[in-house]
Amino acid sequence: MAVTFTVTLQGTPLRRTYVSHFDFFRVPQTLFFLTNETGQVTVANAGLANVTRDPTGPSGTITVTVYAQNSVVRVLDGNFPIPVEVTQNFSVANGGTININTNAEQRDHFRIMESCLRVYDAVFRQFSPFNRAGRQAFPFGQDTTVAATRNMLPRIEVVYPDNSPSVLAFVEPVSLGTGFPLIRLKHKTFNPPGPAPVDRRLFGVPDPVPDAAAPIPAGTPATDPTLIPHELAHALYFALMPRATRASVEAQYLVWITNRIASGLPPFHNTNLATTPFIAWIESLGIFSERFFFFSLRRTPPLTGAALRQAFFRDELSAAPLLQTTSLTGYSQVGTLNGAGNVVPALTGDNVEGAIYGSIFLDFARRVGLREAVGRYLNSADNNVLAFDDFRNLIINETDFDTDIIQAANTWGL
Repeated sequence: MAVTFTVTLQGTPLRRTYVSHFDFFRVPQTLFFLTNETGQVTVANAGLANVTRDPTGPSGTITVTVYAQNSVVRVLDGNFPIPVEVTQNFSVANGGTININTNAEQRDHFRIMESCLRVYDAVFRQFSPFNRAGRQAFPFGQDTTVAATRNMLPRIEVVYPDNSPSVLAFVEPVSLGTGFPLIRLKHKTFNPPGPAPVDRRLFGVPDPVPDAAAPIPAGTPATDPTLIPHELAHALYFALMPRATRASVEAQYLVWITNRIASGLPPFHNTNLATTPFIAWIESLGIFSERFFFFSLRRTPPLTGAALRQAFFRDELSAAPLLQTTSLTGYSQVGTLNGAGNVVPALTGDNVEGAIYGSIFLDFARRVGLREAVGRYLNSADNNVLAFDDFRNLIINETDFDTDIIQAANTWGL
């Protein structure tokens, strides 16, 4: 006997999501389980507990706890002075379904959790180091038990809503709670002071899950949900860094923001804006994550694997990029190929994130392969690389791609 059921969010299976069951007469009293790729999970005592009044159970209707945590992120509720883990209790019987679909069930927190998993699977899971044996579905591997894996470090956490002084979402490289990255997301209705509008990039406009308690005003411009693809990229990258490097990233960002404000400039960045070589390096990965994720969703017919990766950089350098013709929010093309097959950049300079993106994830990628280019970027975290110059030197010193990286650098004015 056991209880098998499915966990869904608005009818969509919640994959690789943690669930627990408590039994006072069992040792251990709390057992942890993980839903499979169809959202199904079986709560069973057999082989897991050494003392129980129901060794082949449980049976009948049971109470379980569903966590806003999957194999990629743990989501925290920011509506407390110290954010707390998001959990919901449900009663369910064998063959039943738990469907999270209301604000009372913290639907938005679970939506954020599932979005992070979708982005990770579509973008990062195929690239080193996440494609290594023992990682893949779990970005940082697994421990010996489900319970131990749930609490192991590194772990990426997300707090929603974020009540810090920041007016926009950001990733804290070294959180006080874990020492690892914390993604801070403002509430979907957060209205920053001044003329800036509500940032709708979290769930997009129109929101596929309308909220009667927080309706989007009529006439709000259509917006793609690009926030999680961008911020998760930073969190995964920061988590690969040694702690001292993560701390350095945090300090350098604070210095840049302070200097911008002191100069009377907004503390923002974008694809075309000149900032610093450090900011441009970090933000180029966010651009790649956004674009690759939405390209994989919008490409018809759909592609996977090497075919998808190759189609991506070719399309980005084409005369009519898919993301431009489908009006991805904030999109601007960074370069094209001329008739001779040479890259013609629209942006140049090592302090322009669009140029860094184009040089590595398009130009270098078309020479050595996108899997190689992205893997080299991500694994450079081990070498304290925080600017393109450092990356170029690393490639020259450790690979046979000297000519490829030098030509890409020269093309993009780096």
